[in-house]
Amino acid sequence: MRDQYFHRKGATERRFPAIVPAAVIAPERVQRLTEEISQPNASVLLLGEQGSGRLQLAQEVANAFAQQAEEPWHVVELPPPPHAGHMSVFSIAFPEIELGDDDPDIRAVRVGDALRQLGRVAAGEPLLILAPNVDFYLPMDIATLMLLQRYPFVRCIATASRMTGPLTRWTAGTNLVRLPVPPLTIDEADRMLSELLSVPHIVPSTLRRWHAVTRGNSYLLLTLAIEAEYQGRMRYSRDGAWVNEAENAPLRGIGETVAGVCTPDEWELLEQIALLEPVSEVVLLRRMPAESLKALITYGFVASSTHHQAVDALEVAHPMLADSIRAGVLPQRRYEVYSETLDILQQEYAKYDLLQSPQRMLRLVMLSLAVGVEVPIAWLWSAFESTRYSGERMLRMRIAQEVLASEQSTAEQRIECTFVVISVARLVGDVEAYASVMAAAGAVLGGASGETVLTAHTAAHIGAELALWELMHHADSSRAFAMLDSAEAASVAATGEGSHYVRGMRALMLASTGRLREAFETTEPTAIRAGSETAGAGALGSAVRALILTQRGESGAAVEEATAVRVMHGAGQASRTELTQLVAFAWVLALVAHSDVERAHEALAEMEERALRSGEYLVLLGGCAAIIAIEEGRWDVALGETERLIDSINERDMYGVLPVVHAMRAFAAAALGDQHIAERSIALAEQTRPGLGRAVGGIRRILLLRARQWMRDPLIAEHARQTAEWARDQHLPDTELQALHVAVCERRTATSDELERAMLLADVVATAKGDAMLAHIRCFAAEGHAAVHVDSAEERRLASLGVHLPPPPTADLTSREREVMLLASLGYSNKFIADRLYIAHRTVETHLARVFQKLGVTNRDELGTWASRERWRRDE
Repeated sequence: MRDQYFHRKGATERRFPAIVPAAVIAPERVQRLTEEISQPNASVLLLGEQGSGRLQLAQEVANAFAQQAEEPWHVVELPPPPHAGHMSVFSIAFPEIELGDDDPDIRAVRVGDALRQLGRVAAGEPLLILAPNVDFYLPMDIATLMLLQRYPFVRCIATASRMTGPLTRWTAGTNLVRLPVPPLTIDEADRMLSELLSVPHIVPSTLRRWHAVTRGNSYLLLTLAIEAEYQGRMRYSRDGAWVNEAENAPLRGIGETVAGVCTPDEWELLEQIALLEPVSEVVLLRRMPAESLKALITYGFVASSTHHQAVDALEVAHPMLADSIRAGVLPQRRYEVYSETLDILQQEYAKYDLLQSPQRMLRLVMLSLAVGVEVPIAWLWSAFESTRYSGERMLRMRIAQEVLASEQSTAEQRIECTFVVISVARLVGDVEAYASVMAAAGAVLGGASGETVLTAHTAAHIGAELALWELMHHADSSRAFAMLDSAEAASVAATGEGSHYVRGMRALMLASTGRLREAFETTEPTAIRAGSETAGAGALGSAVRALILTQRGESGAAVEEATAVRVMHGAGQASRTELTQLVAFAWVLALVAHSDVERAHEALAEMEERALRSGEYLVLLGGCAAIIAIEEGRWDVALGETERLIDSINERDMYGVLPVVHAMRAFAAAALGDQHIAERSIALAEQTRPGLGRAVGGIRRILLLRARQWMRDPLIAEHARQTAEWARDQHLPDTELQALHVAVCERRTATSDELERAMLLADVVATAKGDAMLAHIRCFAAEGHAAVHVDSAEERRLASLGVHLPPPPTADLTSREREVMLLASLGYSNKFIADRLYIAHRTVETHLARVFQKLGVTNRDELGTWASRERWRRDE
């Protein structure tokens, strides 16, 4: 039994929803606490931040222990103490009993009697006390618990977010055991949220993003999921639940909860800190009311941290809390805080030369912009320069836009800011900012400013960017290439980075219009530039070269190219921020083509983590996740990733990647037997426009061929022939070999010319995948109408290399049964299938039993024989 008493509004931990059992979320923590509290005369202190789920853990373990112990234990939960810290928790629990405070022993006896009376516990019967938030207990209450612990029939589980003096004495003076309750790991967070939403998983992109912003805090994770569901932002797909990255919004409920804990003065100060954080200026710190600040620090709402130049500063303890508070601040209140702070700092900084103090200047500039005060260009430029190496890209773009808007800025300043806005806007998917700055770039290049300060080097860069803009957003390839020709002519007078960058832009534009052969001839290997100062400037061309190498079948060379350019791209001032994802995209595709899927997973996780820290837009990385899932045959995951990517891109397809995404979706849907989605996706994938969808045209065309193959398209042979001819024209031997393989599989026969061509292509490609496809094609070279004999090991080898062959026609099977049947027919174990499809072992057995019944087979061997025979049966 557990007696719960009333809980005050100030007890924030009681607001944390205990929805999902701790035993589901973190069974290891439950086991550890159970082991500790089972010891004779045990007491445990659970130490973790607010919202860590420590009280829920204590409650569940206490209840389970009371029910499973040999003798019945009575669980009594004390009410949380008030944050004010001036009232005894026992006086709250037992208001009708005079406890007294002079003699601790007498007090302990009275408290023990009261606990037994209210808990209906007879003298000598075991009692388990739950004491939440003991870090807010009065010292005499801690002393009372210490004395109660001496009784052999009393045990205690306490929770706290910090160690205080009385708690330290309790730990040192008794056998109290401290157990940390750390933030949830990403796996624990997945278990909690999946159970909450009744889905198999939270998709990795959403899960990693939520885990990062909440820092693994279970209360904040639950709040994110519940609010997303309540607002209709939670989406569901075959592989789990997810939220569109572009639809994230501050959680106002968190701020409202905290507002209920604070006094008006404390809340006003917390709003001020949230709006101004980090607050390191001494003049501002001195003006903060000491009592309110002390209370906010004690509650854990405000913390001290170290920022630039090792300066200590105050900030809201959690970024999500800060966002929630700022979202609820009214415009008038916001203006008052910024305006008052600006006046204070202007008076304080009057004695400084602000041009020699960039951080002070940056603070004044941002406050001035917030209240609409005109800022001198000298201040703006100083603030812009101070962000050069800060890594705060959005802040740097904001100041750059202000410089561009200022009539006082020089042409040189506008040019540099133009490149910054182009770079960051493209990276984060800000179409509006990108369009605006391209108009400004055109004015600069056209001499609209009346100043002639452009060097050939700068003119070439601006001209190249304008040419790409014309191609991608107006689809006028003739005009775009004419503009690029002009830029290249200007770059002849320049040296180094300019010419390499324009050459790389030409390669990208050629590839983006489907002219892969010409694009490849425009590039040069990274090794040629390895020692040059312009190596970083060639990153664009190298990324394009890696993409084409992958489609040619030279995956090893593509991995080397992409790896080398990643190293050089990130070094020195030659690094171009907007190329980050293009280089990453080329790298992951090369790894997948090289059958190094494990490394591709690691690379994707590494880049997603970096993107979470920097605010980069994950459009190309979403495509990487989908192609990895297709390579592994995780059709549910692949379909979910593509649907999320299509949903999140909307009008922000800065790279023209949608056609290849639709092709991925078509293949995944066809593999799952969803004819409608597959047909619609094929139609959309064929509506190509300039962009990466055409730059990876070989990959896109093969995906569409495979989709048609799984759909039993009667025109598949003709599509395969057209793709093979296109690949031969573009010098893409691997793409041609894959198209030839599809054609042979469809006709169930291979002519001598096809076999000879396949042998030549496999020799050129020289990869394990090429050899496997050649071996498979040989199986169809037999004359006559005899049944085709294909070793299941050959088909399993193809599947392991990412060549997934369609199953025989099986209209009676569900999509999940199709997946299980296909993997089982290739000889994979139930454990492998369960891990691959993210389902339980018993679920695999159930699906397999239904498959056996529907197909009329009795075991896995018969299933493999049936699949191999029926898949390649020649028509009589």
